[in-house]
Amino acid sequence: WLEFPLVYERGRLLTPDEKEADPAYRLRRLGERHDIIDRVIHHQEAYLGRTRAEIESWAGGVEGVTVAPQRSHSWLGAPMIAGGELLGLLALRDFEREHAFHKRHLDLAKTIASQAATAIQNARLYENIGRQVKELNALYAAGKAIAAAGLDRDRVLQTILEQAVIVTGAHFGTLQLKKDDYLEFVAAWPLSEREHLQEKYGLMPIDGKGVTARVARNNHYYLATDVTREEDYEQGSDETRSELAVSLRRGGKEDGPCEGVLNVEHRMVGGLGQQHVQPLINLSNLAVVAIQNASRAEQLTRSNAVAVMGAWGADLQHDANTVVNHLRLAVEVLRDLPDLPPAAQKQIDLIDQFAAEMSMPGLPEQPPEPGKPVELRTAPRLDEVLRTQLAVYRRQQPHIEFVEELAAAELHVAIHEAWLRRIVRHFLNNAAKFIPSSQSHPRITVKTCREGMMAAIYVTDNGKGVRPNIRDQLFLQPIDHEERRSPDRRGYGLWLVGYVIELYGGHCQLVWSELGQGSTFAIRLPVAEEAI
Repeated sequence: WLEFPLVYERGRLLTPDEKEADPAYRLRRLGERHDIIDRVIHHQEAYLGRTRAEIESWAGGVEGVTVAPQRSHSWLGAPMIAGGELLGLLALRDFEREHAFHKRHLDLAKTIASQAATAIQNARLYENIGRQVKELNALYAAGKAIAAAGLDRDRVLQTILEQAVIVTGAHFGTLQLKKDDYLEFVAAWPLSEREHLQEKYGLMPIDGKGVTARVARNNHYYLATDVTREEDYEQGSDETRSELAVSLRRGGKEDGPCEGVLNVEHRMVGGLGQQHVQPLINLSNLAVVAIQNASRAEQLTRSNAVAVMGAWGADLQHDANTVVNHLRLAVEVLRDLPDLPPAAQKQIDLIDQFAAEMSMPGLPEQPPEPGKPVELRTAPRLDEVLRTQLAVYRRQQPHIEFVEELAAAELHVAIHEAWLRRIVRHFLNNAAKFIPSSQSHPRITVKTCREGMMAAIYVTDNGKGVRPNIRDQLFLQPIDHEERRSPDRRGYGLWLVGYVIELYGGHCQLVWSELGQGSTFAIRLPVAEEAI
């Protein structure tokens, strides 16, 4: 279907009734009218008609066009495409003048149409993520009883295991989660036994000996009333005489796949019996819910990041579009001035170049698949980009010494250059911002190197350092700043930067920080395959 949400004629926005009355603007199936709009959209090619005669001649000579614009003396249109998806059309018409549009206007229309398509795509992403956040919030609310022990998965599971030990009168217990073909200890009772078990058994093979391995294989509870009679018994505690283990089934369903094993052990033969089976199964179901809630909490945090990213991206795109459009339109006006000196023309071209660089590309929907090729044209040279950015910062902040230790001259990184520049600027801005004025020799060092299949960037400053209480939160959630800021912008920077880097298959971290001495941040991005 083809819809016309915004139509302006002679400087006025048409009403829905006015659009419905005009065959050119009413809702219709794509290709139904066989006009110039259908042609541009179907072939995804921009078109410029300078005169009415040219438009009519063109319409009569191309296949599929039977209706030429009836009132247009000049016509200009460009498809709106983002991420390879056709989203709509930007069309301009002049009802009175011929030669109202020229080739430069066609190029400008293509730019604006591309930016508009990206903005629409961001708005749709934000809307979809908003719905997902509401759904995840509802799921999270349903699990508040379990979350009383916190959303830390291991802490919740430890609490559930303690309850299992209390309910059954056991002296020892473990909770293991399935990890590929192994079981991994995530909780133990007494607490002191966890490290001992991890050191002694590490990852226990599911096809190995022991009651818990048997339960994981068979996905069914097992009761050993006397462990001395069990041929494949694997001793957990020297005092154990009976043992009961139940499977953690996904969804709490009988046919759900095994996600782990909840196990308790008793000092007496027969100390554990059938009467303990159902209570332990109930607790195992709570453990499954706890695991799911922890996963959903993580998804909720990420969904919120995506939602914020959508809002931030849409806001950024809107600001960039507005500035770019004003700048480029102003440039076109200046270019049309008579007797423009060559020096002025050069400056105008420079302004146009900077305006073009303000446009931000769309983000990947998900991280790249391992080993997936990256087109070299989208993979910038890392050191070249960093060297350019550092030169700008030296001019802007001459009081700071910017040290280059760039050792990745031949490396291309798998990220769009515009996002790489913005990420680098964010870390440099942060580093400069947190160097106090009392520092006699402010310095920021940028180092690059290759680390396996990743290119690494290290940014070190001799500033205030990162507060210890927020170090674990960086890149994971918004950070409360010591000074008060606008609430809608406060503390989102590193969170969003980390999200963008992850979408390109990389990661970032705080490597080192000492109060009063400075910090080192690391950014790692995949090396483009063509450069390997």
